[in-house]
Amino acid sequence: MVKVALGMMSGTSCDGVDVALLETDGENKIQFLGGLTVPYEDDLRQRLLEAAQFDVPIADLLRIERDISQCHVEAVKQLAKSAPEAYARVEIVGFHGHTVRHLPNERLTLQIGNPWLLAEELGLEVVTDYRRCDMACGGQGAPLVAMFHRALFAGEPRPTMVLNLGGVANVTWLGPKDEIIAGDTGPGCGLMDEWAQTMADLPHDRDGRLAKAGTVDR
Repeated sequence: MVKVALGMMSGTSCDGVDVALLETDGENKIQFLGGLTVPYEDDLRQRLLEAAQFDVPIADLLRIERDISQCHVEAVKQLAKSAPEAYARVEIVGFHGHTVRHLPNERLTLQIGNPWLLAEELGLEVVTDYRRCDMACGGQGAPLVAMFHRALFAGEPRPTMVLNLGGVANVTWLGPKDEIIAGDTGPGCGLMDEWAQTMADLPHDRDGRLAKAGTVDR
């Protein structure tokens, strides 16, 4: 059964909220209907980075959760204005939240975000807590994007390999017999972002301008 779903993501780069509208059967049919990114304000981005790196008081973590949840609501409202016809067809919302701890060897992971606030504000059913569900089934909770890659590249020749270059990079291998192998490969844009912030006072190296201006150290 084909449905219109709204998905939201706040990644390890802590740059903002990504929102997308998809028409999908949940297996191998995907049609993109609209999307946007709403950047986090500098203060909230810094608080998210600190929460992922240091032990912060529970009260502060709850305040961050409240603030990013409201950011997600506002991002959805912006998307609803930009794509009203598609948004009117939304039946379900996927809400990842924001990862502040991920300890796969101990089967522990924590994403903050209030799905009940989203459900109340948006009037829609919200699905959440994917990573702990995967861990309970014996997985490592990351990466989860492999199933999306499987659907997105369903019509492509196999084998196919997909690189997802986020704050932490991961790769998906799709085999000729529908095999799936996926895993994190190590730091991605996260280290580059930190260098740009420290050395150039920029949030990130947009379009790789700084990198292209340099010379390779052989």
